[in-house]
Amino acid sequence: MLIDIHTHNLDDETSELEHYCHADLSTPLPCHLNFQKTKVCIGLHPWFLPSSLESGVALLNQWRDKLLSLNIDNWIFGECGLDRVKGPDLSFQLEFLKIQIEWAQDHNKPFIILHCVKAFQEMDKVIKDHHFKGSFIFHDFRGNWIITQQLLKNPKVYFSLGGLLFVREHSQKQIELIKNIPIERIFFETDDSKREIKELYERFANLRDMEFNDLVIQIKRNYQQLINVEN
Repeated sequence: MLIDIHTHNLDDETSELEHYCHADLSTPLPCHLNFQKTKVCIGLHPWFLPSSLESGVALLNQWRDKLLSLNIDNWIFGECGLDRVKGPDLSFQLEFLKIQIEWAQDHNKPFIILHCVKAFQEMDKVIKDHHFKGSFIFHDFRGNWIITQQLLKNPKVYFSLGGLLFVREHSQKQIELIKNIPIERIFFETDDSKREIKELYERFANLRDMEFNDLVIQIKRNYQQLINVEN
């Protein structure tokens, strides 16, 4: 089973399980969702935050009810998070992130997809301060090895690799990350690219000098570990 842990596209024939991230909640769901292999992922993206926490929670509740009305009860939470480069003031983003973690906990979500750009220290503190029973997945992770080692201390943290695997000329720090990140804490994603998820698996297997089928089995095992959470 090839798992795409985070995507904004729905035309990848190589994926067998995908988390479609509907980042802009002001727009309707695509009409061609294949619910046999696609799980809808909703959250308040830091680029699209409402004007107040109250309106944000109301919007999440509205989408929860909308998905339930479509008989979709296994939806995923995210992406939400922090972004120093794009979006409103970081303190405003932090308030939204905290309330979303609490909301995800109230809805017994097994994990949260995180968006994090140049705010790893703040994100690490939020994760430590909130007793969320599930796990956290840093999507399109590109942190250095020092940051990665710090985050790895928390057994609830996973990393989803995407565009990093296809950098034309990897730096030594990027190679260090790809070569050393524990395989038990990894997922792959296509995000907003036009690549197929199979390319990500093949690229990583080649960079880590491992068998493709062994990698597929391990990522499936990681996913099972992720969703088997007692709430």
